[in-house]
Amino acid sequence: MMNITNSRSAILSALALLVLMSVALAGCGFEPVYSKTDNAQNKSVRSALANTYIDIIPNRDGVLLRNHLIDQFYKNGAPTSPAYVLKVRSIQTKQSNLDLTENADATRSQISLRTEFTLIDKASGKELTKQQVNAITSYNVLQSEFATRVSRQSSKDNAVKELARQIETRLSLYFSY
Repeated sequence: MMNITNSRSAILSALALLVLMSVALAGCGFEPVYSKTDNAQNKSVRSALANTYIDIIPNRDGVLLRNHLIDQFYKNGAPTSPAYVLKVRSIQTKQSNLDLTENADATRSQISLRTEFTLIDKASGKELTKQQVNAITSYNVLQSEFATRVSRQSSKDNAVKELARQIETRLSLYFSY
């Protein structure tokens, strides 16, 4: 009889704590960056991203990254007179073998991509934020060279998409404050 009372008491305490935490979170003004509501803050973040010129990024991966950023930033076309310039350094790629067989053949490889981006106010030329982003992905090394190349390129393309997502998220957070 004592155990049932203790477990009910513990459950009621946990529920009371959950209710208090929910009320405290609602009262603090927390609102997700990507909320579905069309409030002024979300519009200003989308507007700031749409008013950002994305500078040329060198090499193939840079072109892919720039294209992903353009797709994410410019919902209604490129800006005619942007307020900001986004400069992204060349993507650094590092590849390492993860799983080796007894013959020292790799069966799994990892690709690590790293770059740095800088947001600049176009009017003043002032650097507003400078951050690094990283993406890590892996792929299977298969017996077929063609299949391995396709797998490697697909993994690398996904990592570039991840870099674009991270840049967009970080700039959205910057513009929301």
